[in-house]
Amino acid sequence: NNGYYWVDLGLSVRWATSNLGATAPYGYGDFYSWGALSTTYSYSADKSKTFNAPVDDICANPQYDVARLNLKSTWRMPTKEECEELIKDCVWTWTTKNGVSGFEVKSKVNSNSIFLPASGVYESPENNNDTSVLGCYWTSTPQDDEYVRCLMFADSYDCIKIGGAGPGFRFCIRPVSE
Repeated sequence: NNGYYWVDLGLSVRWATSNLGATAPYGYGDFYSWGALSTTYSYSADKSKTFNAPVDDICANPQYDVARLNLKSTWRMPTKEECEELIKDCVWTWTTKNGVSGFEVKSKVNSNSIFLPASGVYESPENNNDTSVLGCYWTSTPQDDEYVRCLMFADSYDCIKIGGAGPGFRFCIRPVSE
């Protein structure tokens, strides 16, 4: 399991108990540009293989999917559809764990849950905006030539959605496993 554990929420995939790079379920973990295989401070041609390149869904492709590259086995980034399933088939409750705000995401199928911290939008080590109120997690699914689908939420249930963001933003990744 490479130090990562999953929870069966009764959905099509099992969700990791923590973000990629985190040592605890309430940790933010590492922040990545979409398709980048390392944590970087800028989205550029030398750091990301998807920079200015038309790329289809990167799910489980170790050339682009940092969760698959780092964790191996059946670990990978979630697709847009898997994140939509997480929204639809779970009850989301705003809470705090070890002083970190986020959502407890509890399955409607079997009552198991995961915690998604509100990790904000990372711009630099000195500038991580909107922590404690906003969570942004990459999916493996592009939206179009300019944007990528991401799971976004704010400290209000009405703001849990699949949105789009430029691939240069640095968001967290919550791995899934087959």
